[in-house]
Amino acid sequence: MPNKSEGYRRKYTQRRAGNMEMWVDAPLQNAIRDELIRRQWSISDLARKIDSQPSLVSRWMQGQRPNTESIAMIGNALSLDILKLLELAGHIPVGLLNAEDDEDVAAMIVTLREITWDTSRRKMLRTLLDWMRDNEPETNSPHNRPADRESAEEEQAA
Repeated sequence: MPNKSEGYRRKYTQRRAGNMEMWVDAPLQNAIRDELIRRQWSISDLARKIDSQPSLVSRWMQGQRPNTESIAMIGNALSLDILKLLELAGHIPVGLLNAEDDEDVAAMIVTLREITWDTSRRKMLRTLLDWMRDNEPETNSPHNRPADRESAEEEQAA
């Protein structure tokens, strides 16, 4: 005769299988789904790991896009590449990330997407970007090379 916990687990598993049918077939959800299956985790397990509610995780799996902070928590909990998850979720443009790209650029794009934009802020950013494009740093400048940047900072500190 099964005990109460076995009966509950069986019902929960059947209910969970029904919920999984509602999950969308999208790259972000597929990446999360594959990792949940690999780890044999439920939505509740992931929700506990990221200190969230299972209903919120379920909405993400049904197509609602998580914000960037939630993506980072999901990536950390599942040991997935956070930048790749941000790209899959549409927070970073597709194709921006490749082996040669700087992670700082991706982080800046994420930050830009989190800003509330109005006309004056857009004009300010465009002005700054135009100025940066027109005033490229010298290639020999110590502030342009990462290794030299560290030594220049050390010299300034001394």
